[in-house]
Amino acid sequence: MWGLDNWIYVANGDSGGVIESKKTGKKVNISGRDLRIRPATGDLDAVTGQTQFGRSRDDWGNWFGCNNSNPCTSFVLDDAYQRRNPHFSAPTARVDVPESRRNAPVFPISQLLTRFNDFHTANRFTSACSAMIYRDDLFGPHFAGNAFICEPVHNLVTVKS
Repeated sequence: MWGLDNWIYVANGDSGGVIESKKTGKKVNISGRDLRIRPATGDLDAVTGQTQFGRSRDDWGNWFGCNNSNPCTSFVLDDAYQRRNPHFSAPTARVDVPESRRNAPVFPISQLLTRFNDFHTANRFTSACSAMIYRDDLFGPHFAGNAFICEPVHNLVTVKS
């Protein structure tokens, strides 16, 4: 996703390791972090958050992401600020948006398919992806600023306000 600062923000997934810019040769460790890229210069930078399926921002530049069992996370303290003082032990920069942190319940209208594993996760988030902050009012003003999150295992899209 393009950021307001002209960097492209990229989800790391559950990976880690070191990323190298072929343009500059710069190497960046992205363990536990996502990545941003400046295409014109090839510059790389690790950023707060480790999201599995894309990053999204709201109108104020706040970043959000998700992983399989956690539908929406806000990244409230940017790495750039934390790196300014290496002796400061910062609190977690990750704040989970839903009330139930892991495997929050879902309410699909389609029939629950037979599960062959993880029986305890039926009707719960297990494949949350593509958390997207809706920045328009085409669906009506009550949806503006809400997060739309896909849950393909249960055949639904949910909205978090």
